[in-house]
Amino acid sequence: MLHGDSTVTVVVPVLVVVVVEVEVEVEVVVDTEVVVVVDVVVLS
Repeated sequence: MLHGDSTVTVVVPVLVVVVVEVEVEVEVVVDTEVVVVVDVVVLS
């Protein structure tokens, strides 16, 4: 049980960090695409 608990204690924060980083990267990509689209619309 102790080994399993310690594994969960290590794995969960890692998963949370990975998910947060992925979400941030996705948001940055979406924001960049929106800015590009706006620039194209304004320029054309």
